[in-house]
Amino acid sequence: MARCNTPISTSTVQETVEIVMLAKSLSILGAYDFIRDSNGFTTDKKVKLVPGMDTKEERDNLVNSLNYLISHPKYLTSRVFASDLEQQKILESHEKNKFIESLLDEIKSLRDSLD
Repeated sequence: MARCNTPISTSTVQETVEIVMLAKSLSILGAYDFIRDSNGFTTDKKVKLVPGMDTKEERDNLVNSLNYLISHPKYLTSRVFASDLEQQKILESHEKNKFIESLLDEIKSLRDSLD
């Protein structure tokens, strides 16, 4: 698996949680089937509503990336950045490890929500 050089913050994790919730909601509401049926798509035509979340393969790729972050805490720590001034102060203090652990818990929760 290739490493991602994307900075990681509490904001990006929270936004990803919201995107996952949106994709699940659309699926529960039958939006994919409705759009496929209303546009006359054949069953092999893929409907794209939430890029990166529309297929099992895309979701599995996200889970694999999250698993990589979870299993490589040093790498995660190197990618973390602050979302605001308060977080920046925490990252520059002796509370940094607690902050990283909290972020790691959020990432684990996000991963678990994809199952």
